[in-house]
Amino acid sequence: MENLYYRFKNISVEQFATLSEELSNSLPLDFETQLSFQFYQEEKVIVSRSIVSLIQGSELKLKSVFDCSFEIKEESLIQITQEDGSVIFPRSVLIQLASLNYGTLRGIIVERTKGTCFSSVFLPP
Repeated sequence: MENLYYRFKNISVEQFATLSEELSNSLPLDFETQLSFQFYQEEKVIVSRSIVSLIQGSELKLKSVFDCSFEIKEESLIQITQEDGSVIFPRSVLIQLASLNYGTLRGIIVERTKGTCFSSVFLPP
């Protein structure tokens, strides 16, 4: 397969909520990250969704749901379209799109939590 060409089409914060104004120094923070993809063949768009939750004890402290939409170039789409019309994205491409999504989300979390108790939190890679 040759290079698969794509571009950012849209970036969307679907949900962003800080549900606490304090973090306990005595309890560890747990991170839950979910990644998913949805492909819209007619539009030639794949959406990468990241959901990040910060939990301390049993309490949800922060939640963000973030989508990055990528338009796939027609010539590239042809390369990954199977004989039966199904489209199979190579694992390496999905990893790249998820990385772009998560990296962008990290920046959004930094920006939206400036001056709060969350600004000192180290997000996992």
